[in-house]
Amino acid sequence: MKTKLLTALLLLSAFAQAFATKVPLTPEPSQYSGFDMTYDDATKVYTFTMARNPLGNPARLKFPNLKEDLPDNITSLAFEYKTSNHVGLMYFRVYDEGKTSPKKTYEYTLDIHPADEWRTCTIDITDAMKNKLWKFGKAGRWQEMDFLSNYVLGSTLQIRNIRYDSGESGYYDTPLNPEAENIIEAENFNYGTGYSARQFEVPHHAPYVNPTGDLFPIYAWGGPDFNNQRGPLGLKKEFQDLWECGFNMTLGSAWTGVARACLFPDREVNGVYVDLFEGTGLKLLAKAGLRDNPSEILAIKDSPRLAGYHIRDEPHVKDLPEMAGWFDHARNTDGTNKIYYGNMHPLSSSAVELGAKDYQNLIDLYMCTVGPNFISYDMYPVRHHKVEDYIFLNPDWFENLEIIADKARHYKVPMWTFVQSCQSSHASQIDEQPKPTREYMSVCAFTGLAYGSQCLQYYMYAWEHSWEYNYQNACTDENGERTDTWYMAQAINREVQAQKFVFLGSELTMSGHTNPVTPSGCRRLTDDMLPEGVASVTTDGSGMCVTTLRNGKSLYLMVVNPDVNNAQGLTITTTANMHRVLTDGTITDLAAGTHNYTLKTGEYIIYQVNDNLPEHIAYYLRDDAIEKPEPAPGQGNTAYRNNIPGTDLRSHDAASNGYYLANMGDPQWQEFNISKYSDSTSGAISFDQAVENWGCWYNYSFFVDTEMDMDISISHSVPWSQYGLVASTGVEPGSKYMIENNNMLNWPKEYAASMVLELDNEPLIPANQPLRPAVPEVFSEDGTEFNRILADKSQWIPTQTPDGKASEILYFWPKAGGNNSFEPTVNTTPDYTNVRLTPGEHTLRVKSLCYPWHFDAIHITKPKTSGITDIEAETDNAPVEWYNLQGIRVNPETASPGLYLRRQGNKTQKIKL
Repeated sequence: MKTKLLTALLLLSAFAQAFATKVPLTPEPSQYSGFDMTYDDATKVYTFTMARNPLGNPARLKFPNLKEDLPDNITSLAFEYKTSNHVGLMYFRVYDEGKTSPKKTYEYTLDIHPADEWRTCTIDITDAMKNKLWKFGKAGRWQEMDFLSNYVLGSTLQIRNIRYDSGESGYYDTPLNPEAENIIEAENFNYGTGYSARQFEVPHHAPYVNPTGDLFPIYAWGGPDFNNQRGPLGLKKEFQDLWECGFNMTLGSAWTGVARACLFPDREVNGVYVDLFEGTGLKLLAKAGLRDNPSEILAIKDSPRLAGYHIRDEPHVKDLPEMAGWFDHARNTDGTNKIYYGNMHPLSSSAVELGAKDYQNLIDLYMCTVGPNFISYDMYPVRHHKVEDYIFLNPDWFENLEIIADKARHYKVPMWTFVQSCQSSHASQIDEQPKPTREYMSVCAFTGLAYGSQCLQYYMYAWEHSWEYNYQNACTDENGERTDTWYMAQAINREVQAQKFVFLGSELTMSGHTNPVTPSGCRRLTDDMLPEGVASVTTDGSGMCVTTLRNGKSLYLMVVNPDVNNAQGLTITTTANMHRVLTDGTITDLAAGTHNYTLKTGEYIIYQVNDNLPEHIAYYLRDDAIEKPEPAPGQGNTAYRNNIPGTDLRSHDAASNGYYLANMGDPQWQEFNISKYSDSTSGAISFDQAVENWGCWYNYSFFVDTEMDMDISISHSVPWSQYGLVASTGVEPGSKYMIENNNMLNWPKEYAASMVLELDNEPLIPANQPLRPAVPEVFSEDGTEFNRILADKSQWIPTQTPDGKASEILYFWPKAGGNNSFEPTVNTTPDYTNVRLTPGEHTLRVKSLCYPWHFDAIHITKPKTSGITDIEAETDNAPVEWYNLQGIRVNPETASPGLYLRRQGNKTQKIKL
């Protein structure tokens, strides 16, 4: 029987959308600006021209006092611009009325490229609006905006439509013409909060090699340095003390001569020939002279005592390109697989003020811009509340461990963590780092190790003076002498080395918590998460951290008490004989049964659950650790739009308008790694959390003058090499993730190269896709088996939901197996037909469920046939579905009287109930 095309479905109701709040800003000339300013009232354009030597002054705009508080829903600062120069940084200063010293300065990274056409720049100020102490939206406060660039005489910057904005706005005013083909380009997604993406191109990184050989790395941040009073020989003794304390790596001196005397046995310091590392096995992370004299690397690179190079600590996003340059210089000059050191901020820092969308975005930008071969971050979790006088654990501690552990696995690198080994206080903060104790230091050390950390970094080892912070009780005092902290660190370090067969080269395979309230971003421990032979792990207090570590042929269970105030009872029930690892490294037999312990703060238990597994090499040590997908076709990092972190916007001649959005998801698709759960007990994740991890979404606003029915198609391209791999393999659900209400669903395998189209937050139902080709279980580069399936529709599978209803998922697939060309296309028949659009503003959301496909454009056209027509059904056995005239599914038994759509197979009728 000949099947006619379905021409009517899914009519959507009239829609009322709250328009975005906009607060215009009117700049004034600033006497400190290096620019002259003119204003054209007809075009509402401010033109700034550098007409004189600015003497270091930037292009500065001044805004008068706010008349009233900004609305709470303001999320962005936006403006349109033309500029003759690249602008990479903006300072936004907030002043109290009548004051000339800023109350607060916010720093934002920009990526404004020279442009002679109007472009839009949007800056996320959500964090600043929520800042209770320094919020710049208060009435009476005035602001300044500085644009930093390498401007020269004659440089121009034109700005218009400066405003505070809420939510998002369309990139262009896009009215639909009901009689023409309307094309909304993929690259013209809404600005502001109008997208969510993690489409990063990951650079190659050097293989990771343990810098301390067969020892577990223990690094002294702020190690001994030259002091005139103690001289070279005194410094040598301090390094011997450092080694005796259990450290095997230290941060290099600020003095080139001192660093060389550490690295080589025949160097001079202040006229004294001294081998500073003599009698130790210390390694050095060099930093002296690396920037002032780049050839310094050539002078020291062959020292066997050199662990690597310290490049940068806690960078702002604006610093990442320069940091990447120094990384590349050091790697290329040295030519070997050493440590190229960078250290990142903790979760408790403001990622937005650091130039990122959020903390995970900050880590992604760092990894994808700089390309280090490990991730280091510093958080000091044990805190003392100075006002109320109590000790607490930073609530971000475990979420930060989860995020970094996930990112480390995602990028196939190890992570390094910190131990707080000094007391630190700042006058402006209500909490501080308390005086170190063995217990507090153990919490830092052993929770980090439980999560698979491959280096413990102590901050700080040697006391140092600071005008900003009050440091006390480091491992050594101002005279270089040992303190109580030194002996506590020594004891911890000895434990770590005694158990290095557990920790060195370990891989985290499970993490859970027994807390009554699970820490944010973490999983609640359930019995099914435990390894075979362990029936249960329970605690009687505030809760403990429970992990499993794989190392070689062994699997270890580790339980740590992180309660900084109380001991806790621990009960482990086992159903098999196994071993316990004691703190001195001794392994003892452990019979099956119930085992009870009391763990003080920072204490832990380690079981060797199995010692006869197949040999396992940690993901960051395997030969494939630095493999990555080939970049998408075309030129990346296009200047078409700025301030859109996480997107992979590319230029290509085959793309509509010359640009497209590549990948439409994370190319590193092999893990669930966003550390967010809808249910921390089961590990269930929501539909939107899965999209956040594996996919992305983009919004497109447009206007309709008159009511119309339109067809919609998505221009797309799918590369076989990645599609076949993802769709045949996917990521098996289990302890790391499962989809709520469908815990057996393998998300990437099911939804590779698929999407949902939403109109005003309501999903549309595809009109042309009852079937899709099955994907071979085994991937092959030539795609021969897939081509056989493409040609035989009896091998295709239905797209309906398990209950037999039409699915809202639109699937894409390659034109042919083995075809990786970029050839954007629309399907032969429209993807969505007769979509009812009412007068007003509407928003389409292209929600990609999973990598890999490329998005080129949205085509909106007048239907070839219009209205509701009766169509021959392919079969009378198809399920019946009912919709109201707005395209919403209804139950005909409970529906109110009126006209409805009855769909069966490919037949749709308008019926009065």
